[in-house]
Amino acid sequence: ASNIDFTITNVYGPSDHSSTAPFLQEIRDIKQLVSGAWLLIGDFNLVRSAADKSNGVFNAGLAAAFNQTIQEVLVREVDLSDRRFTWTNKQSFPILAMLDRVFTNAPLDLVFPSANLSSLPRPTSDHTPLLLSLSSDIPKTDFFRLDNFLLRNESFLNSVIQGWQQAVTCNDAAGQLVACIKAAR
Repeated sequence: ASNIDFTITNVYGPSDHSSTAPFLQEIRDIKQLVSGAWLLIGDFNLVRSAADKSNGVFNAGLAAAFNQTIQEVLVREVDLSDRRFTWTNKQSFPILAMLDRVFTNAPLDLVFPSANLSSLPRPTSDHTPLLLSLSSDIPKTDFFRLDNFLLRNESFLNSVIQGWQQAVTCNDAAGQLVACIKAAR
């Protein structure tokens, strides 16, 4: 196994939104210090859209500033797979919001192309604990589609020949052709 280095930045955004602009600038500043794979994770205390809150109270300006920062620092959000909201005010008629998030950048996605974000039980906190699973395993599809750009790649033909030669041997011609195509895939 090889070592993989990446930067993890855990943030806690201010609940007083008069400090949101400096907080977002700090994220931009941190980005300048990061080289390579990066995880940006935490309680941002910001929503990205009106759908991120249950009560309809939405500050479009704050959301736009947050989304602009996310775009500028070149990260993508890992979608939470099993719930819509991560925070509650725990009132009789609760307000729910998506405040806790995980973002990755392209270098991290290249090393770990499969990321899954799920929730854990929330026994006491007003925030839902999150579990991030990163994997380098890419599930194989049953279908192969040949993209024309592959034909221009210098190593394409050698890769196909190598796969073709590693195919299992079959007794009939059709079976052998299928085995060779699957091995080359």
